Amino acid sequence: MSDGIKLQITTYCEGVRTGSKPVAMTSIQTRYLDEMKVIVENEDLRIYVEDVIQDDNWKTAFIYKHEYLLDVIKVAPKYPNSTFDHWVLGKLFGYSDEAIGDFLVKMNK
Repeated sequence: MSDGIKLQITTYCEGVRTGSKPVAMTSIQTRYLDEMKVIVENEDLRIYVEDVIQDDNWKTAFIYKHEYLLDVIKVAPKYPNSTFDHWVLGKLFGYSDEAIGDFLVKMNK
Protein backbone atom coordinates (compact mmCIF):
# COMPACT_ATOMS: atom_id res chain seq x y z
CA MET A 1 0.00 0.00 0.00
CA SER A 2 1.35 3.41 -0.93
CA ASP A 3 2.00 6.13 1.63
CA GLY A 4 -0.72 8.22 -0.02
CA ILE A 5 -3.37 5.56 0.54
CA LYS A 6 -2.21 5.07 4.14
CA LEU A 7 -2.46 8.83 4.72
CA GLN A 8 -5.96 8.94 3.25
CA ILE A 9 -7.12 6.10 5.52
CA THR A 10 -5.45 7.70 8.55
CA THR A 11 -7.16 11.01 7.76
CA TYR A 12 -10.55 9.30 7.52
CA CYS A 13 -9.86 7.59 10.85
CA GLU A 14 -8.97 10.88 12.49
CA GLY A 15 -12.24 12.44 11.33
CA VAL A 16 -14.25 9.54 12.71
CA ARG A 17 -12.25 9.19 15.92
CA THR A 18 -12.54 12.89 16.75
CA GLY A 19 -16.24 13.03 15.90
CA SER A 20 -16.07 15.43 12.97
CA LYS A 21 -17.75 12.76 10.85
CA PRO A 22 -19.81 9.78 12.01
CA VAL A 23 -18.74 7.60 9.08
CA ALA A 24 -16.09 7.70 6.39
CA MET A 25 -16.33 5.72 3.18
CA THR A 26 -13.76 4.85 0.57
CA SER A 27 -13.16 2.42 -2.24
CA ILE A 28 -10.13 0.21 -1.80
CA GLN A 29 -8.48 -2.49 -3.82
CA THR A 30 -9.08 -5.90 -2.32
CA ARG A 31 -5.33 -6.53 -2.03
CA TYR A 32 -5.03 -3.64 0.46
CA LEU A 33 -8.02 -4.56 2.62
CA ASP A 34 -6.13 -6.47 5.34
CA GLU A 35 -3.66 -3.62 5.75
CA MET A 36 -6.51 -1.12 5.94
CA LYS A 37 -8.23 -3.19 8.63
CA VAL A 38 -5.06 -3.06 10.74
CA ILE A 39 -4.86 0.74 10.43
CA VAL A 40 -8.53 1.19 11.35
CA GLU A 41 -8.48 -1.25 14.25
CA ASN A 42 -5.29 0.35 15.64
CA GLU A 43 -7.35 3.57 15.93
CA ASP A 44 -9.98 1.68 18.00
CA LEU A 45 -12.47 2.07 15.18
CA ARG A 46 -14.63 -0.38 13.27
CA ILE A 47 -14.72 -1.25 9.59
CA TYR A 48 -17.53 -2.64 7.46
CA VAL A 49 -16.81 -3.83 3.95
CA GLU A 50 -19.16 -4.33 1.02
CA ASP A 51 -18.47 -5.90 -2.34
CA VAL A 52 -18.39 -3.77 -5.44
CA ILE A 53 -20.73 -5.74 -7.65
CA GLN A 54 -19.00 -4.86 -10.90
CA ASP A 55 -15.45 -5.75 -9.85
CA ASP A 56 -14.03 -8.37 -7.46
CA ASN A 57 -10.79 -6.37 -7.22
CA TRP A 58 -12.45 -3.50 -5.35
CA LYS A 59 -14.39 -3.12 -2.09
CA THR A 60 -16.27 -0.28 -0.46
CA ALA A 61 -15.06 0.25 3.11
CA PHE A 62 -16.91 2.18 5.81
CA ILE A 63 -15.04 3.38 8.89
CA TYR A 64 -17.11 4.12 11.97
CA LYS A 65 -16.80 4.34 15.75
CA HIS A 66 -20.20 3.62 17.29
CA GLU A 67 -21.82 0.20 16.84
CA TYR A 68 -25.29 1.58 16.09
CA LEU A 69 -23.94 3.19 12.92
CA LEU A 70 -23.54 -0.21 11.27
CA ASP A 71 -27.33 -0.47 11.07
CA VAL A 72 -27.49 3.00 9.53
CA ILE A 73 -24.78 2.16 7.00
CA LYS A 74 -26.58 -0.99 5.93
CA VAL A 75 -29.88 0.78 5.24
CA ALA A 76 -28.44 4.00 3.81
CA PRO A 77 -29.32 4.58 0.15
CA LYS A 78 -26.72 3.21 -2.25
CA TYR A 79 -27.96 5.27 -5.18
CA PRO A 80 -29.44 8.50 -3.79
CA ASN A 81 -32.13 10.04 -5.95
CA SER A 82 -34.16 12.22 -3.60
CA THR A 83 -33.60 15.16 -1.30
CA PHE A 84 -34.06 12.84 1.66
CA ASP A 85 -31.50 10.32 0.36
CA HIS A 86 -28.88 13.04 -0.12
CA TRP A 87 -29.63 14.59 3.27
CA VAL A 88 -29.25 11.24 5.07
CA LEU A 89 -25.95 10.51 3.36
CA GLY A 90 -24.72 14.05 4.02
CA LYS A 91 -25.41 13.65 7.73
CA LEU A 92 -23.86 10.17 7.78
CA PHE A 93 -20.63 11.50 6.30
CA GLY A 94 -20.46 14.56 8.54
CA TYR A 95 -21.56 17.41 6.29
CA SER A 96 -23.22 20.47 7.77
CA ASP A 97 -26.83 21.36 7.02
CA GLU A 98 -25.54 24.36 5.08
CA ALA A 99 -23.25 22.22 2.90
CA ILE A 100 -26.02 19.69 2.27
CA GLY A 101 -28.42 22.51 1.36
CA ASP A 102 -25.88 24.04 -1.05
CA PHE A 103 -25.42 20.65 -2.72
CA LEU A 104 -29.17 20.14 -3.05
CA VAL A 105 -29.66 23.59 -4.58
CA LYS A 106 -26.94 22.88 -7.17
CA MET A 107 -28.32 19.39 -7.83
CA ASN A 108 -31.84 20.71 -8.48
CA LYS A 109 -30.78 23.39 -11.00
